[in-house]
Amino acid sequence: MLTIGDFARFGGVSVRMLRHYDALGLLVPTAVDPSTGYRRYDESLLLRAHRLVALRELGFGLEQVGAMLDGSPEDLARLLESRRAELAGQIAADRARLAEVERRLRLTRGDPMELTFTRQSLPALEVSQLTAEVAEQSEIGPVIGPLFQRIDRAAGASGVSAEPGMAWYDLSDTGTRLGACGPAGLAGDGIEQARLDERPDAVVTTYTGPLLRIAEAWQALGAHLAEEGLQADGTCREIYRGTPVGMDPTDEWVIELQQPVR
Repeated sequence: MLTIGDFARFGGVSVRMLRHYDALGLLVPTAVDPSTGYRRYDESLLLRAHRLVALRELGFGLEQVGAMLDGSPEDLARLLESRRAELAGQIAADRARLAEVERRLRLTRGDPMELTFTRQSLPALEVSQLTAEVAEQSEIGPVIGPLFQRIDRAAGASGVSAEPGMAWYDLSDTGTRLGACGPAGLAGDGIEQARLDERPDAVVTTYTGPLLRIAEAWQALGAHLAEEGLQADGTCREIYRGTPVGMDPTDEWVIELQQPVR
């Protein structure tokens, strides 16, 4: 049996928190002296203490920690998966904010993006797609990434390649509708079949660089339209000609931007 001081030292938790965990029923001592109130802990409780500390460091609340310590392995896995999704969303949102900070820094330094623009028609395309709608531009990355993961899984299950991937965006006063697209004929997981209409006139450019700057590339395309007296006319497309294996937005991508005009 360990004194509360020794247990705190070996368990990586303070004596004050051990008393708090005892009051909550999360880590109850093996024995309490009725006359002195001294707590003693069996060495086997160290594993529970280590798990409790680890889960707290992962950002779980005490109520969640209690459920995970006393629940089934399935409950533990479910809560860990939920936390993983939450953290992934936070990381994506922070990356979007970082990209905007870097974009504004480049603007203050007078460092415009250099792109080459061409005029061409866009063919009609038959695609499999998953769609969503977002209110803010910063929400696009966290939303469309998981959609492409579902498209990739469906393509793998069908034994076909999802490359090159394609997305479309349709801006409105209330937000942005978007679609993550793969080859026609994919099935399952909410995937629908769709046709993108032929467009006789579009401005096209190829951006090469980190995904963090893709919004800046679209802004450069918009500035080119203004210079040429053109207006965007409907749904724009992104074709992913080169996608990093690790899907890290700081790696170099090759993305073709296509904007129908009039």
